[in-house]
Amino acid sequence: MSANVMSGARNASIVPQEWWAGNKDGSSAIKHLNLLTAGASLEKIQSEMGLDWDAKVSRLIRQEDGQETNHWQLYRSDNNKTLWSGEQTAHPYATQPIEILEFLDSIRSETEGDWLTGGVLGGGKIWAQIRFGDDYQINSDVIIPNVLMVYDYAKQ
Repeated sequence: MSANVMSGARNASIVPQEWWAGNKDGSSAIKHLNLLTAGASLEKIQSEMGLDWDAKVSRLIRQEDGQETNHWQLYRSDNNKTLWSGEQTAHPYATQPIEILEFLDSIRSETEGDWLTGGVLGGGKIWAQIRFGDDYQINSDVIIPNVLMVYDYAKQ
């Protein structure tokens, strides 16, 4: 799944498309890939990645009698799409997209790296690619930049 590139300079725009092209967890549903604006604010990056929503928590309700169950769901505030659901006695904590970005940005800042690209898959998997340090060169023509990071709501 790595990209075959002619030079590292082209890597930032080629690797993300090819990296996600055949991913088995639904990433083929990505309609376009966002290359993030260099030096943009975290709010601008949040918008460019399509993360302008909050993660909400509620009990699942049985349709037949309208009663609450022991199951919780995390869902998106913008389209009510379920990110995660499961049986749990305690109220789950909903990690917010901005918290994930703040964490990733702290890594980027400490390593003096650059945001490359990122987004959110249909099922709620948030991913970002950040370049810091040297690229990995696997073969003479396969270069993968540091680092691809993923947060998956489904893996609570």
